Amino acid sequence: MATQRYISTSFWDDEWVQEHDPSEKLFYLYLLTNPLTNIAGVYQITDRRVSFDTGFNDDVVKEMWKRFEAAGKVARIGEWLVIPSWPKHQKWEVRSKIKSGIENILLALPHEIFTALEGIGYRYPMHTLSYPMDTFGYPSNYSDPDSEKIQRQTRSGSGSDPDPKSKVDKFAREAADPNIEDEDAQKYTNEFKEKIKK
Repeated sequence: MATQRYISTSFWDDEWVQEHDPSEKLFYLYLLTNPLTNIAGVYQITDRRVSFDTGFNDDVVKEMWKRFEAAGKVARIGEWLVIPSWPKHQKWEVRSKIKSGIENILLALPHEIFTALEGIGYRYPMHTLSYPMDTFGYPSNYSDPDSEKIQRQTRSGSGSDPDPKSKVDKFAREAADPNIEDEDAQKYTNEFKEKIKK
């Protein structure tokens, strides 16, 4: 079944919409209703896709982006599109499923997109969300060969320590104390310091 996007008839009464020519109105409607949109109004879309779907050439699409960004109707972050006012029209305050859907999409975004939303005036209380971070304080979509190796060792049970995560937890608890008494923790601290130097 196709995803439904409902546009209020008040769209046509909006003063900003009324000031624009038919091609700009079509462009805006397309951004609100194309197959890549979602309940959060933050999605990835290429200029090529926009050109193909709307029939506008590349130069027209680039000019539309400039106009719409200058008006604060959209923000572009690479190939990501953000419609800042989208959440205010979704009634997320009274519909828990809509709120949950918006939050799930926002929390699945790449870290740089997630953190940029507040700065561009995205109308959702971003401060209420806790972006998922791994045990080392990196976003969950961060790729680091060393942390991946530790995760593989943890899953497989290999490595010198049967539970590497317990060492990390122990280190985190004792790292603030310069007089570490536990020999294993001191050894791990020294290894960690050596790793940082590299």
